[in-house]
Amino acid sequence: MRFTTEKIRLIIQVLEQAVTEHRGWLNDWHRSLKFGQPLATICFSRDSYRRCGFGQWYYSQFPKS
Repeated sequence: MRFTTEKIRLIIQVLEQAVTEHRGWLNDWHRSLKFGQPLATICFSRDSYRRCGFGQWYYSQFPKS
């Protein structure tokens, strides 16, 4: 499969955004644990790792079989 330069740029942009969103989710989770703040509802889900921006991107690329 060949990718154009533009397609590669778009993939990198989407991946960078997903990683940024995942980092935010992880920071919120850590902050909740460190400072006793209430956890966001998403953190209570067994599949919370799939619900952050990175998880949504990743699992849309590699769907559960």
